[in-house]
Amino acid sequence: MPVTQPVGALRTVQSGTFIDMTLSPDGQRVYTVSGNTVSGNTVSTVDIATGAIVQHYSFGTSLGAVSLAASGNSLLVVERSPTSGTQVVYRLQPTTGDVTTFTTTAPAGSDGGFFDVSYLADGRAILSQVTPGASVPLVVLDTLTGNFSTTTQTIGDRSTLTASASQTSVLVQPSSIFFNLYLYSAVGGVVAQATGLYDPYAGAGLPPASSGVQAISASGDLIAQGTTQYVFNSNLTPQLSLATDYSYLTARSFAFSPSGDRLYMLVGGSDIHVVASNTATYDVVGYYPVAPPRARGPRKRRAMAISCKRRRMAATSRC
Repeated sequence: MPVTQPVGALRTVQSGTFIDMTLSPDGQRVYTVSGNTVSGNTVSTVDIATGAIVQHYSFGTSLGAVSLAASGNSLLVVERSPTSGTQVVYRLQPTTGDVTTFTTTAPAGSDGGFFDVSYLADGRAILSQVTPGASVPLVVLDTLTGNFSTTTQTIGDRSTLTASASQTSVLVQPSSIFFNLYLYSAVGGVVAQATGLYDPYAGAGLPPASSGVQAISASGDLIAQGTTQYVFNSNLTPQLSLATDYSYLTARSFAFSPSGDRLYMLVGGSDIHVVASNTATYDVVGYYPVAPPRARGPRKRRAMAISCKRRRMAATSRC
């Protein structure tokens, strides 16, 4: 049964077409990447309290995934349409607008450069690649020196990266019909994996139904994945299934609360809503109508984000 929410619990902050977004650690600002499936090269800083765009920076050609450093002082944004034979990621200082471009040579078979990016706690970043039909390493960028390196283990194509709040652990989910789910540690590389997972809606030129729908709690001991609707532990061993209560086809995005006591699920078909469940029992404790769905972007990824220091969440109906 839907749970009644206080007036003003959910409100529209900004409207538009967004490829990706992320919240500042204090929950005061949301950074959005605008565009569509072909173009879009603007990063905006939105003041959540007022809904006003307080900074607005355009660079690159076709921007994609974004990641914010734990300090909140810099953003990394991937280029979806780099010059042939290259891979490009930009670093933006959101308070000054200064942009640094990091460029490396694309591997054979690359098609579109980098797919996703995630800052690590030590200031480095990992990036996944667009290499249709091929398994390739993750790319590691040292943002201090600009040097690129690769991991020893190969990962599937177009992997979505989801970092824990501490940015010490990152979930890696390839976009494929059959895929493995990986847990990447900033210290030890790939430290766990769940094998033989299945997404029947991936491939054949169709947008994956739940690829990229995943979440990791701040402590790293709870992991949720959208295709299987499993909740895993830190070893990526399944602990329970949400499928008995929540339809597989409606999973659009997951996010854990800062304390890990809530799992927020962006779900719905003709109508989109956020469902909050208690991670002790997984009973519904909150229900927030959002909006009718908009046309999908180039992939299903981060449609929700939750700030680390305040209980504030941002959600977009384009997912």
